Amino acid sequence: MRELTWTVVGEGDHTSTSGPRLGVLSVPGARDGRDEPVRIATPACLTYTRRGEPAHLTPDVLATLPPEARAFQVSLAHFMDHLPPSHVSNCPGGGRAYFGSAPTFALATARDAITFDAHAKPSNDASSVFVGTPVGVKKISVEEYMRWVHATQPHAFVSLADERHSVEGAPAKKTRAAAERTEAWMDACAAIRDAAIENDLAVDAEEARVAPIAMFASVQGGCDVEARAASAKAAASRCGAGKANAVFGFSIGGLGTGEAPGAARGALVEACVAQFPKNKPVHVAGVSAPLEAIAMIERGVDLLDNAFCHGMTLAGRALRFAVDEKEARGETRKRTRENGDDDDAFLFSGADAFSLNLWSLKYRVDTRPLLENCECHTCRNHTRAYVHHLLQCREMTASVLLDAHNQFHFLRFFAAAREAVGNGTFAAFAAFHRSRTKDVEEEEEEEEREGGGKRVRR
Repeated sequence: MRELTWTVVGEGDHTSTSGPRLGVLSVPGARDGRDEPVRIATPACLTYTRRGEPAHLTPDVLATLPPEARAFQVSLAHFMDHLPPSHVSNCPGGGRAYFGSAPTFALATARDAITFDAHAKPSNDASSVFVGTPVGVKKISVEEYMRWVHATQPHAFVSLADERHSVEGAPAKKTRAAAERTEAWMDACAAIRDAAIENDLAVDAEEARVAPIAMFASVQGGCDVEARAASAKAAASRCGAGKANAVFGFSIGGLGTGEAPGAARGALVEACVAQFPKNKPVHVAGVSAPLEAIAMIERGVDLLDNAFCHGMTLAGRALRFAVDEKEARGETRKRTRENGDDDDAFLFSGADAFSLNLWSLKYRVDTRPLLENCECHTCRNHTRAYVHHLLQCREMTASVLLDAHNQFHFLRFFAAAREAVGNGTFAAFAAFHRSRTKDVEEEEEEEEREGGGKRVRR
């Protein structure tokens, strides 16, 4: 029986207690133990899924993406409709086979990185938490949550948390109570997981070759830095002597729910990471826009989700920002050769920074690929005009093609980030992206001024 492992293989240029680092997540192979483990380089982004499947990608299109696209983040809330956990566990081949796209790595959470709304949930209590399911808000206990974990058989799961929004002004008493409740549930999840492992081994030790499901300990604390540090310290204490297998990694929860980005969010993450052992991976959900991802990687986060790509796809946008400075220099030369073609300028900023709005009528006869020189399935086979047409017709294939491109491009961005960490140039990498975003924002402001307060779209 082989187990999931994660190893630090390099650290970037940093002087603080946390900083960018390279790691390798080794995922056990097939049940028979003969296959070589799958190795996933970190920092990495996990593919956003619905009911264990990529939200828009068909299996054939998924196969055209880099292998790391098969690392999934799975929200168990998506399964909690009218069917019991046994419906999934009885699937031929076991629970994980229910994920038809055969993920190389699956991390299960209670939270949906996009639809999660800590403001809208009823108050949790000492024994249960409310989650948003396909049939509405549902109350689940630790026991029910773990039944779904064992039914789906992910490689790892995040312990159940009383997740609160991380905004200034939240009641401190409730925030700290939620963190304490999360700590208790962490122990309960581990106890149920360990009992299941013992029962499995007791049945037939020779047949129990599937690795135990690894647990990421959830860390809460809202926008309270001290509460965050205390929650992280409590989670880290489960990694002491004789407890090496209790906690595989850590998941910093409650982010992306309304807290102030930038320095405020960075302080929360730093308070947590400072308490963690350096040999454990760190996961964050709901924070994945390019500059957000950079800020997380700077602080030692190893796993994020790519919900950002999903949001871009839903908006009908195609990512096209330069993944590093070298690529940006090439694009500048290209725009000069094209005599300043406005369509090749990077005009959009904010949450959808550096993207094309394929809904725009200016693309209705544009026969260029979404991004020049892009090797993704969409850009090699289709044009902007075609994707625009599909959007206008409300054809679902538009989402398939857009998501294929967006995920391909975002994976390139993460590959460039890992390369920068390995080269000791991540500080310059981060500065380039921040400077580029600032330049675009200033350009937009200038356009608004020239347009009399109305933004001019080229």
